[in-house]
Amino acid sequence: MDLIATAIWALFLISVLITVVARLRGLVLLGFGVRRPGVGSELGKGFLIVTVAMLALFGVLVAMGATTVTGVALRADVIWNGLAAFLSWAVLEEVVSRMGLLLALLVLTRRPWLALTVSSLAFGSVHLVGGDGTLLGAVSSTLGGFMYGLALLRTGRLWMPIAMHFAWNFVQGSILGYPVSGEHRLGVPFLAEHDVVGGLLTLHDNGPSLITGGSYGPEGGWPSLLVRALIILGVLATTHSGRPLLHPAAERE
Repeated sequence: MDLIATAIWALFLISVLITVVARLRGLVLLGFGVRRPGVGSELGKGFLIVTVAMLALFGVLVAMGATTVTGVALRADVIWNGLAAFLSWAVLEEVVSRMGLLLALLVLTRRPWLALTVSSLAFGSVHLVGGDGTLLGAVSSTLGGFMYGLALLRTGRLWMPIAMHFAWNFVQGSILGYPVSGEHRLGVPFLAEHDVVGGLLTLHDNGPSLITGGSYGPEGGWPSLLVRALIILGVLATTHSGRPLLHPAAERE
C-alpha cells in the first residue's frame, strides 16, 4: 500500500471515528435503521434503478459500435465470486464513504448539500489514484458518490446506496463483462479481475476510450455521465425525504 492509499484510508477511518463519536453523543444516526420498515423496498429500488441504467449504458455502447459481444456463456464461479466480492466491497465502501465521510461532514457543517458535495468530490478524487485513473473517470465517480450520498440523505439509511453500489459493479463486471475500476487502487486485497468479470458476456472494446473508458471501465467514458444523471433522477423520483440523519440537538449546537 503506497503513501497516497494510506492517507486516503486514514481520512476515511478518521471520518468513521468522528461519526461514531457523534452517534454516541446523540448527534447523528449511523444510517442502518433496521427496525423501521422498508429495508427490502430500498434495497430493491436501488438495485433495480442502477441495473436498468447499466443495461441502458451497455445498449448505448453496443449501438455506437464501441462494444462488441464476442461470446455468451454462463460462468457460475464468476457470478458467485462477483456476488461475494462486490457485495463486500459495496458494504465496506458505503460504510467508510457515506456513513463515515458524508455523515462526519454533516455533523461538522450542519449543511447536507455541502456535506454531500464535498464527500462526492473526495470520492471522485480517490479514483484518480492508480495508473488508469482519468479525469473523466473521476468526474463520473464524483457523480457516483453524489447519487449514493443522495440516496442516503433521502432515505436516512445506507441500504439503498449499498444496493446501488453493488449493482453498478456486479452488473457491469460479473454480468456484462466490463472492467471494474477502483478496488485495486487503495491496496485492498481483492479477487483477481478474471475471477469476477465476465460471468455471462465476453466483450471486445472497440474504443475510443473517451466512450468506453478503456481499462478503467465504462464509467471512464462520457456516456456514463448521462447514465449517472439518470440514476440521480431515479433516486429523486422513487424516494422522499426520510428520517433526518442529523438530530435536532446537533442543529442547536
